[in-house]
Parts: sequence; C-alpha cells; structure tokens
Amino acid sequence: MKLKNPYRLIFFIIFSLGIALLVGFNLNYAKLLIEKSILVYGYLAVFAFGFLVDFIVQPIGPEVPASLGLIFGLNFYYVFLFVLFGSYLGSVISFFIGRNFLDSDIKRICKSKKRKKYCKLFRKYGKFALLIASVSPVPYVLFCWLSGAFKIKFTDFIIFGLVPRTFRILFVMLLISFFF
Repeated sequence: MKLKNPYRLIFFIIFSLGIALLVGFNLNYAKLLIEKSILVYGYLAVFAFGFLVDFIVQPIGPEVPASLGLIFGLNFYYVFLFVLFGSYLGSVISFFIGRNFLDSDIKRICKSKKRKKYCKLFRKYGKFALLIASVSPVPYVLFCWLSGAFKIKFTDFIIFGLVPRTFRILFVMLLISFFF
C-alpha cells in the first residue's frame, strides 16, 4: 500500500524527530517508566521495551531494559532472549516500513542533483552505515528505515544490522552482569 501524499516523508521524519525529542527531554522519566515496568511485568516489559526502542526513534537502546532486567535480578538468558526478540521485531518492522512506505520518496529525493551524491553514497556504503549504527549510539532506527527504502537485501540487513546488534546487547549485558 503506497500513500499518494508527496509530503509523507517530511511528516514521517518530523513525527519521528518529535518523538525522539520528547523522549530525549524526558529521559529520566523514560528510564523510570522502563524501570517500574520491569519491576511489575518482568520479562514482558523487557520484550516490550526492547521492541519499542528499536521501532521508535529515540535515544535509548535495547541494552537499557536488558540492563535493568539484570539489575532487578531477572535471569540473564531469558532477559537476553526477550530483549533480543523484541529488538529484532522492532528492527524488522522498521526495515519494512522503509521498504514499503519510503522507497518512492527516496527515489524522488535521489533525482535531485543536490542529493544524488548522498544517495549514491548510501547505495554504496549503506550496509556499512547500518553496521556502524547497529553497534554505536547513532540512531539505529533511521538506518533501518533507510536500508529498507534503498532496497538493501534482507539477508544483508540481517548480517549488517541484526547480528552486530546482538553482539552489542550481549556485550553490554555481560558488563552489567559482571559489575552487578
């Protein structure tokens, strides 16, 4: 299903940035919400927040709910599985949002002479940009959208996005379990 509104990409970006700013300015409240939810709902909250942080553009990564789950005494392996499953689900949905709703906008943007070189760069190095975003504090969800919109193969998305994300989450969880 393709939307015919030519301003949908602009609306989508503004909406996403609005959510990111809302969470960013209320970061302490967001962390407190995650903390309380994990205390009450346990693994279900770890899964839900693992999904949300990789579905909505905001500054919190999936290692935050995973770390809080560990700090509150939840089982390491179950926390890892639940947060990973939630993160994968959020990432894959974000990828398909880009593929199904943003591809025509990307094609239109890439026709512009000013933006053509950036589109060429992403087509050439997009997999590596996704890799960097998956293991760094760069907004990962944006790169999931772009990967879908630029029609990166789904297997490449798994290799350059989901697999490195797994190692990032595991590394942070191992650090937290070592210190707590």
